[in-house]
Amino acid sequence: MARFRGWRRRLTELDDCRLPPKNGSLTKELPIFSPPGMSPEPTAPRNFSEKMRVELARKSIHLSSTLIPLIYSVTPRHIALAILAFVVCIFVLMELLRRGESRLGRLINHLCGFMLRRSESGNFTGATWVVIAAWIAIFLFPKPIAVAVLLMLSISDSCASIIGISFGHTRWIGGKSLAGSGAFFLSALAIGMVCLPHHPMTALAGAIAATCAEAVDLHIGKLHVNDNLLIPLIAGGVMLAIESR
Repeated sequence: MARFRGWRRRLTELDDCRLPPKNGSLTKELPIFSPPGMSPEPTAPRNFSEKMRVELARKSIHLSSTLIPLIYSVTPRHIALAILAFVVCIFVLMELLRRGESRLGRLINHLCGFMLRRSESGNFTGATWVVIAAWIAIFLFPKPIAVAVLLMLSISDSCASIIGISFGHTRWIGGKSLAGSGAFFLSALAIGMVCLPHHPMTALAGAIAATCAEAVDLHIGKLHVNDNLLIPLIAGGVMLAIESR
């Protein structure tokens, strides 16, 4: 009888997790797992500390992408493109597995599900867009510009998120915080000046373009353009246009 009451109490708790309270806000975190064949439906963090924990986990992975431009800076272009093409294939395969019924797909959801945003539950994750953007940037732009925009993507975007969550009270374009965008711009300008020390105007234009690309929520029809793809392509295009004059 005691065991039955325990199971009954557990089922009640699960029902409480699924049903929102009367005020319409969730007070308990939904499970990160979905039935086989479905991606998990992430939930918004409940408080500031949880939000910061999730964002720090996301940005620690995001910052690891600095390895791409750093390795590319000492690697021939054709080798970097070949390696990245292989990495892109691995990431796309993981995305497909994440939506499937295999044990590996469930393991991926178990390890990474808590970091997913709602917009990523049925789409590519930010990490996949980062490696795709890196391949495109290396293919399109000269090495100094490609290295600069990829460092802006990994470092400046992380600075914007952490500073924005901690101090971002005033909002502007796309609901982004002025503090976060300011942190993005200053770090992007510093990166541009280091990567292109003899071209300060190019570095400045690239930092401005990257900051605007990070702030704007771009949609083409019903298609949302991920900012991890938008930042390096917009910034790199502007910098290349200035250098080509």
